[in-house]
Amino acid sequence: PASKSGSSSLEDLTENIIDVEYTKTRLSKTKKELYNAYKEYTEGLQEILDIFSDKISETFNNFKSEWDIKFHVPSSVQTFRDLISNDVELRIDDGGGFNTEQKGSGLQRLAVILLNFEILKRMEDKSHIICIDEPDIYLHQGLQKKIKKFF
Repeated sequence: PASKSGSSSLEDLTENIIDVEYTKTRLSKTKKELYNAYKEYTEGLQEILDIFSDKISETFNNFKSEWDIKFHVPSSVQTFRDLISNDVELRIDDGGGFNTEQKGSGLQRLAVILLNFEILKRMEDKSHIICIDEPDIYLHQGLQKKIKKFF
């Protein structure tokens, strides 16, 4: 998946992760069945994304050991209008809170790069070429060395 830097590309990547990791659910038409299906969907999606975030946290930990990656799937009934991915947020806990949009440009850009690698690793049936313009931009020297080693 092609991505640009910033929080909107993190949202796009979150949607790509859901597409790769979770097949879309067909929901029943009755209100009760819809509610039950939605509840099952959000719980199942959260479980799948928890497992995925545990795995990708290892990749992020290569760059900073205290980073913890989580996805949050709200289970509120008011979110029926956009069931699949609009309500899923990527959260990066670096000790300074979870809001990814308020993270520094370096962390946001690094997250885009690492998430793209994680998504592509799971798309086993295809070959990929990745081009990254200035992968070290906005990163401090320690993370620049780690990303060089990562590549």
